[in-house]
Amino acid sequence: MKNQKLDTITLLEKVFFPQKKVIVRLRRENRLMNLEEVELILLSQSFGQIENEIHFYEIKAFSEAVARYYNWKENNKQKQS
Repeated sequence: MKNQKLDTITLLEKVFFPQKKVIVRLRRENRLMNLEEVELILLSQSFGQIENEIHFYEIKAFSEAVARYYNWKENNKQKQS
């Protein structure tokens, strides 16, 4: 069952990636977000104040979503060549 859920999310990402949207897999929910928004969150965590810091698992979820997008983008670029 768990593998089936991951396959569904992977299929959805193929639909949303061309629109520059990513699925962030948080602990209790999956959140659809704009790629730019996720990158801004990661950037703000790099340079922001420690009082505004988010949990490590959230940073990891955001960075994994961005990595999946750029891997997909690179794979599509190679397929078109």
